Amino acid sequence: MDRSLKVNENEQFATRSSALPTLAEQLLREMIAKSGPISWRQAMELALYHPQAGYYGSTVRPVGRKGDFFTSVSVGSLYGELIAEVALKVWDALGKPEDFVIAEQAAHDGQLMADIRAATTHLAFGKNCRFVIVEPQPHYRQAQKHKLGDTIEWLNSPTELAGQGLLVCNELLDAFPVDRIRFEGGKWRELAIDVIEGQLTWVSRDWRDEPALPCDLHDGYTTEWHAAATDWAHAVATSDWKGAVLIADYGHDAEDYYAPERAGGSLRRYINHRSDTDVLIQLGEADLTSHINFTAVKAAFTKASWEVESDLPQGRFLQYASLDWLKRAPTPEKVRQFMTLTHPSHLGAVFRSLLMTQGLTKSGPLFKLHP
Repeated sequence: MDRSLKVNENEQFATRSSALPTLAEQLLREMIAKSGPISWRQAMELALYHPQAGYYGSTVRPVGRKGDFFTSVSVGSLYGELIAEVALKVWDALGKPEDFVIAEQAAHDGQLMADIRAATTHLAFGKNCRFVIVEPQPHYRQAQKHKLGDTIEWLNSPTELAGQGLLVCNELLDAFPVDRIRFEGGKWRELAIDVIEGQLTWVSRDWRDEPALPCDLHDGYTTEWHAAATDWAHAVATSDWKGAVLIADYGHDAEDYYAPERAGGSLRRYINHRSDTDVLIQLGEADLTSHINFTAVKAAFTKASWEVESDLPQGRFLQYASLDWLKRAPTPEKVRQFMTLTHPSHLGAVFRSLLMTQGLTKSGPLFKLHP
C-alpha cells in the first residue's frame, strides 16, 4: 500500500470514536463490557479480519484509485513480471527442479499472481512452475479463483508450505495486528482499549518486561510490538519450504525503528487515500497498518538457518531484477511503469524488498549487486 503520505510522527492519538458506531466498534464495546479493557492487538485483529465486521474479513477491498490505497501491483503488470525474473533466478540457484512452486500470501484478488504466472510462460522455467496461494478467507479465495481459474492450489496457513520455490509476500506484514506500548516511569506499559464516558479510549496498564526493547527512551515514547510478524516469520522459516521468501513492505531496522524522533510510532489508518492517526474511528471501515521491524523478521529467519540474500529499497532491488528484462526492449508503457516502481520520488524508496534464502544448490549471489 502506498504509505508515502507524510504525517506527524509525534501526533497524539485520538480517544474519540465515530458518531455512528460501526459493527466492529459495537463488538469491541461488548467485549470490553464483558471482560474489561482489551489489547490493541485484539482490537486491530477484529477491526481488520472479523468475518462480518473486519475491513479485510468482510469483503474484498478494491485497491488503486477506487480503493483506499495504491500498491505496486496497481501500477501495472510489470511488478509481477519482475518478480517472475526473481523466481527464475531462484529456480536456477536451486538446480532447476522439475517442480518449482511460486507461492503468494496476501494475494488479494489474485492480480499479482496472474501477472507473475503470465510472465513465466515466456521464461525458461515456465513448464516447471506450480502456483500456490496461502489464503484462509473464503471470499478472497473466490475472487482469486475468478481471476486465476482452477490452476491454483490454496493453503490455509504458511505452515502448510512445502517444496522448493519462491514465496512472495507483498505488503503482508504491515497489516498484522500489533501491541501498542508506551515507555512510562522507566518501563514499558501497554496501551489497551477501554470505554470511558461512552468513548473508546486508550488506557495504560502493566506489560511484560521485554529485553529486545530499548530502555533509554524518554517518558511517553510510544511504539508497536510486532509479535505476530515474528511468529509468522518463524512459522515459514521452520516449515518444509526451501528456496526463497520475498518480503516487500515498508519498515525500519530496530535501530531506526526505536529512534528518538519516532516517539509516536507508526500506527496509522488509511481511508480514501488519506492517512491519519485516528485509529479508533471507523473501525472496520478503514485500513490499519504499522511499519514492520525488519531486524526482528530477519532474526526469526536466520535463527532457522536462512540467509539474507538481499535487503534493499524496492527501487534498487527491482533494478537488479530487471537486468535481463531491460535487454528485451520494453515498450514505453512498461518503461513508465518501471520508473514509477523504482524512482525514489515514487515507490522506489517507499518500500523495501527483503529476500531470504535457504537450500540453494549454487553458491554466489542471485544478482550482481553493486554499491
